[in-house]
Amino acid sequence: MELRALRYFVEVVRQQSFTVAAEQMFVTQPTISKMVKSLEDEIGSPLLLRDGRQMVLTDAGRIVYQRGQEVLAAHAQLQAELNDLGTLGRG
Repeated sequence: MELRALRYFVEVVRQQSFTVAAEQMFVTQPTISKMVKSLEDEIGSPLLLRDGRQMVLTDAGRIVYQRGQEVLAAHAQLQAELNDLGTLGRG
């Protein structure tokens, strides 16, 4: 599972829009759609149900969203700690 795909999926859920998520992530809307689709294919289950202009998380989508937020937060924390370590080593 790619972190980028997870990041895009989480942003789609936060924004409730593929288009707004794409703008926030500085990519095209088709890129966001393809990455979410690849995540769904990898998991073997739809993550979002699209009902007109509304999106509803499936059970799998809820799990991926919750755990995805945790994974992304842990990744950001890891990067911050490693950056701090690099700064300390040079100081």
